[in-house]
Amino acid sequence: MKRLLIVLMYLAFCTPCVLGDTDWTNDGVDRAWGNPANWNNGLPASTAKTAVRGNFADDGPVIYSGTDAFTKELVVGDWSSPSDSVEIKAGSLTVDSWFILAYGSNNEGTFNVNGGTTTCRQKLSVGRDGVGRINMTDGVITVAGTLGLATNGGTGRIQLDGGTITCGSLNITAGGYVDITAGTLVVDGNVSSAIGDYINASQITAYDGTGTVHYDYHMTNPYKTTVWAEPQQMGNGDVDGDGYVNETDMMLFLAQWLDPNPDPDADFTNDGNVDMNDFSILAKNWHHNEYSRTLTGKIMCGYQGWFNAPGDGANRGWVHWGTSNRFEPGYCTVDWWPDMSELDPDEKFATGFKYADGSTASVFSSFNEKTVLRHFSWMDEYGIDGVFLQRFVSETTPGSTARNHRDQVMLHCRKGANLHKRAWAMMYDLSSSLTGPQLKQKVIDDWKHLVDTYRLTQDPADSAYLHHNGKPVVAVWGLGFNRSYEGQDTYDIINFLKNDPVYGGCTVMIGVDNEWRYRKNTDAWFGQIVDLADIISPWAVGRYGSIYQGELNNFTSNYTVPDQSWCNTNGKDYLPVVFPGFSWQNLKGEKWDHIPRLGGRFLWRQYYKAINDAGATMIYQAMFDEVDEGTAIFKVTNNPPVEEQPYSVYSNPFLPTGNAQYAPYDFSDASLPSDHYLWLVGQGTRMLRGEIPLSETLPSR
Repeated sequence: MKRLLIVLMYLAFCTPCVLGDTDWTNDGVDRAWGNPANWNNGLPASTAKTAVRGNFADDGPVIYSGTDAFTKELVVGDWSSPSDSVEIKAGSLTVDSWFILAYGSNNEGTFNVNGGTTTCRQKLSVGRDGVGRINMTDGVITVAGTLGLATNGGTGRIQLDGGTITCGSLNITAGGYVDITAGTLVVDGNVSSAIGDYINASQITAYDGTGTVHYDYHMTNPYKTTVWAEPQQMGNGDVDGDGYVNETDMMLFLAQWLDPNPDPDADFTNDGNVDMNDFSILAKNWHHNEYSRTLTGKIMCGYQGWFNAPGDGANRGWVHWGTSNRFEPGYCTVDWWPDMSELDPDEKFATGFKYADGSTASVFSSFNEKTVLRHFSWMDEYGIDGVFLQRFVSETTPGSTARNHRDQVMLHCRKGANLHKRAWAMMYDLSSSLTGPQLKQKVIDDWKHLVDTYRLTQDPADSAYLHHNGKPVVAVWGLGFNRSYEGQDTYDIINFLKNDPVYGGCTVMIGVDNEWRYRKNTDAWFGQIVDLADIISPWAVGRYGSIYQGELNNFTSNYTVPDQSWCNTNGKDYLPVVFPGFSWQNLKGEKWDHIPRLGGRFLWRQYYKAINDAGATMIYQAMFDEVDEGTAIFKVTNNPPVEEQPYSVYSNPFLPTGNAQYAPYDFSDASLPSDHYLWLVGQGTRMLRGEIPLSETLPSR
C-alpha cells in the first residue's frame, strides 16, 4: 500500500500531464483552438494543464484571429505520441507557467508561429528530452523567464524567419540550435559574451551558416542584447579587404575591368565579370566608414559625460553641477549654463535656480540617452568629427553607481556616433590618489570588462569606433605630470593596451604635460612611455591666456612647433590641444572668466597657429560639454538664472547678462547665438582639412 501511495503521489505531482488534464482531440475537425468540441474537457481553463499528445503533427490546434487562448501549462509532444504541433496565426496565447515542446525522449513537438502574440510567464523549453522545434515567420514570443533549448538531453531548434522573440534569459545546451534569417532575438541584460560563445559553437547561425550573425547590447534595445542576421553579402567594393572603400580599391578595381578572368575580390556580384554592376556596388559604398578610419584631418572633442541629476535613473543625485549633492544658490560648480531650449521635457531636471521671469531653471543629465544622442546630432549638424569619451579610473569600481553611469554613457555615445556617423574613442583619465600598482590593476581590469562585456574595439557593429594606422585608438591621459602613480606601472598600462595578445592591438594616444620633451630626458620610465606611445597630446588649457597675443605666440614657438617637429622626426603623431577660454569661479572660487573667449577669436587663433605655424594634421578640442571650467563648446545660454540675493562672489554664481562681473559670456560673447562655438569648431575642421582658406581672421557667419 505504501508503494502504491508513492506511485500515485508521483503521478499527481511529478508528471506533466495526467488524466484530468485538458487534451486536444480535434473532434470538431476544424483545428480551431477556440472550438470546445476539439478538447476532451472543453476549452482549456486558465488553471488547466493542457496537452497536445495524440500524434497531431498535421492536425494540432490552430489559434486564429479573435482567439485569446490561456492555460496554466502546455505540453506539445508527450506520452507515446510520436509527433504533435500547435500553430498560432493571429490572436494570442498565454501560458502562465511552463511551455514544453517534446517532453519525452521519444516525442516530437513543434510550435509554428506565423503571427499573433505568445506570452510565457515562466519558461519555454524547446526539446526537453525529445525533439522540439519552433518555426517562426511573424508575430511575437515573450518569455519572462528562461528560453531553453535541449535542456534535458533532447534536441531543440528555433528557425527564426521573422517576428521577435524576447526572453529573460537564454540557455542553449548541446543539441540546441537557433538559425536566423529575418526577425530578432532579444535577451534581457548584457549577454554578449554568451551570444558570442553560441555563435562560435555554431549554435546560433544565420541563413543556415551562410550568413552573418550580428548582436549588440543597449544599442538596438535599451539594456537588452539584440541578435539578428545578415545574408551572405556580395562584395561591397572593398577590394583590398582593409574595411574601407576608397581610392586604393578604385585603382585595383579598374585594373580588373572587363578582364576575362577577373580577381574574385573585384567581382562583387560573383558572376565572373567585373562590369557596371560591380561598379555600382563600389560607388554605393564609396568612403564607407571613412569617418572613423583615421585621426588625421580631424578635430576631436573631449566629452566628459559626467553630469547627473536626481531622478535621472543613475541614483547619484547632483553630480558635477553643485556641491554637497545640492544645486541651488550657494552650491554651484559651473560657470556656464546649458541652453535647454531644444531639449524635451524628459531631458530636463529642475534645479534650485530661477530665471528672471520666476520660472524654474533646468539642466540635463548625461545618463539620459536622448540627450547624448542629441549632442551627437549637433556634431553631425555642425561638422564636428567626434569625441574622446572620458573614463575616470577612480570611477571604475565594479558594482558602483559611478561605473554603471560610465558604462551607460559609453553606450549612449556609441549609439550616437554610429547613428550620426561621428567617430568616438575611449580616453582613460588617470587622475586619482591611487598608487601605481592599484592604478595599473584598475585600468587593466576595467579594459577587460569593456572588451568582454561590450566588445569594445572588437564589435563589427560599432563602425564608428575611431581607428588610426589600422588599429583602434585608446587614449591614456595624465602622464608626465610627475604624479605619484607614474613609473613602471603606467608603462605597463600602455604596453598592455598596445601588445596584449587578447586585449591589446590598439593605437595608444597619451595625454601629457606640455613639458613632456624635457621630462622625457629626465625620467627614464616616462621616456620609455613616450617611445612606446603612438600619439602625443600635450595639455594646453590654461598654459596661455587670450588677452595678450604674445602668450599664445610664445607657447606656439616654444612648445607646439618643436613638439610637432620632434614627433615628425620620431615617427609619432602629434595632437595639439586647443580651448575656447577658461573660467572656474564657482568651482574653485577664483577669478571669473579667467581666460576670456573674445567671441571666438582666441580659439580661432589657436587653430591658425597650430595648422599654419606647426603644421598640425589633427587637433584635440577641449571640451564639448565641460561647463565646470568654462571650456564647453556646445550650446550655452547668455540668459542664465538669476541669484535672489548676493552672498559672496563664490556663492553668487549667476546674475543677469549685462553685469560685467557675473555675465556668463564676456561682452564680446554676450550677443552671440548659443551654437556659435559648435559652428566655429566645424569651421576650424574645414580649415584643418583645407576645405576653406587658411586664415588668421575669424570667419564670418
